[in-house]
Amino acid sequence: ALDGRKVFVPTYPEQGSVKRPDNFKEILQKDGLDMQAEIVKEIIKKMGLHKVNVVAYSMGTAVTMKMAVDPEFNAINDLTLLEPMGIEDKGFARIIMEFVGGFAAYAIFSSEQKIKGIKQGSDEDKGNLGFLAEDGKILSKKSFDPEMLKNLHPQGRFQVWVGTKSQLVDDKVAETLFTETETLRQAENPTASPLEFYKVEGGDHLWPLTGALGLSKMIQQEKSVETVQIDDFENS
Repeated sequence: ALDGRKVFVPTYPEQGSVKRPDNFKEILQKDGLDMQAEIVKEIIKKMGLHKVNVVAYSMGTAVTMKMAVDPEFNAINDLTLLEPMGIEDKGFARIIMEFVGGFAAYAIFSSEQKIKGIKQGSDEDKGNLGFLAEDGKILSKKSFDPEMLKNLHPQGRFQVWVGTKSQLVDDKVAETLFTETETLRQAENPTASPLEFYKVEGGDHLWPLTGALGLSKMIQQEKSVETVQIDDFENS
């Protein structure tokens, strides 16, 4: 946006300001990520966007990966996944504990995290708790493995960023999964954009929000280091 490019931010259908069918909860329970991915694909198509750079964060990464493995969808140029979800079987109880425990601590001890990560947006933009619980069930399951992710086919750069202190994403699990994915991707298509995997030392799950300005500059740089210190990010 600061460079003068158009930036589009799709709204989750779970958010309060969105009109939904009365049986949306049942749709979410049944179709989950497939429904979400289809919505984003249709947004891109109906806006006439033939090539887009996609930056996805948290649950958005699961939606994006589901969209990006579709062989019929070729609009993605650069693909950037921040804190990728849906890559581990956690169980619903565990992910709720991680989410509530981790973010409640921020609200209590860190004014910066509270303002930048939790208090953004108006009340009507917040998600319905019932819908958020269904999202938690979706994210508590392993929806992606290397065999599926080998079909990720961005035309431009492919980056994955994970914080080493993330409450919701295990950086070691993510590194193993995407390393195996890359082996399969390159065997399948030797001309595929190489994976750039970055670890953010000291980064919690909210680091892409508190360090958004610094991140926006880093993802445009040529690949130089695979580990970044959280203090190296320009504060938002």
